Amino acid sequence: MVAFGVWVLQLLLLGRGIIEKLGIDWLAYLINGLYYLLPKTGEIYDISGQMISGLPFNWMPLYSSLAFALVLMYATVFMFNRKDY
Repeated sequence: MVAFGVWVLQLLLLGRGIIEKLGIDWLAYLINGLYYLLPKTGEIYDISGQMISGLPFNWMPLYSSLAFALVLMYATVFMFNRKDY
């Protein structure tokens, strides 16, 4: 369920330009921060199509998604090691 929630949230964050046009600065900063922190599965899919087509693309979605995965992996290992089995 969490994976589905993150997927839906990243789809909503793709429309962050609409929030910026409203002129609410604190909400725009929050939305942009979440956009750069959460993984971007849809944009990674787009990158694969652009790579196959030979079109130029931006590596940022891949880098931020990998950084998110590394942070989650480290947090999971840390919590697992703290458990007393």
